[in-house]
Amino acid sequence: MAVVANIGTTSTGAVDPLEQIAEVCAQHGVWLHADTAYGGFWRMADGVRPHVPDLSAADSLVANPHKVLLCPMEASALFCRHPDALTNTFRLVPEYLTTRHENGSVDFMNYSLQLGRQFRALKLWWIIKSFGVRGIAERLTAAVDLADRLRKAAGNSSHWKVENPDTPFPLVCLRYAPPGLTQEQTDALNQRIHQRVNTAGRSYVSHTVVECGYVIRVSIGNIHTLAEDNDVLWRELSAAAAAEEGSAS
Repeated sequence: MAVVANIGTTSTGAVDPLEQIAEVCAQHGVWLHADTAYGGFWRMADGVRPHVPDLSAADSLVANPHKVLLCPMEASALFCRHPDALTNTFRLVPEYLTTRHENGSVDFMNYSLQLGRQFRALKLWWIIKSFGVRGIAERLTAAVDLADRLRKAAGNSSHWKVENPDTPFPLVCLRYAPPGLTQEQTDALNQRIHQRVNTAGRSYVSHTVVECGYVIRVSIGNIHTLAEDNDVLWRELSAAAAAEEGSAS
């Protein structure tokens, strides 16, 4: 058995209390895996770090550079405190794969189901070589600032609500909720707003469904996204909301 804590859920960017979960796992001798596929690398950004728990409490964790560190698909990193657990699970070496390992070399075929693999680390190496740790951190901070800009615009507007205000990540879930509508009607209205924005072809947003219902999901992470793009999206969302509300009435 294992416990999986999530740092940055795909839907809303929620963060589990990893350190408290780790205490319970330690008491019962249970493996704690941290799914930090989205949230792990955001600790590089100064403004986000205080809001992300210390990941060292986990026995293993996964973080995806292709979700945060500007890498193309696919690049996923596994960190494990107990490498012997992996090799004991996956090592199956027939005679034709038997080799001599000298100087402490590592045969990665013994660490997963996959025998052969592409050179995925090359693109991550290129990103680090191009920007450096400071440059990557600056770009992550810029994405967070853009998300805060969008949250502020929604907070200053009538009927728009940010449905995931507690996430420290640049993932904004917006819901247009004018008074007098049922949840079903509000869901349908937000779905039409979403479709209208995407059909226009200037901006593209996704959606998810949370406790309140259908929300428009804006994830900011592209290195080319600027404040002007952010403002254009907000104008398109506002115009689509006005158009859809007007047509409904």
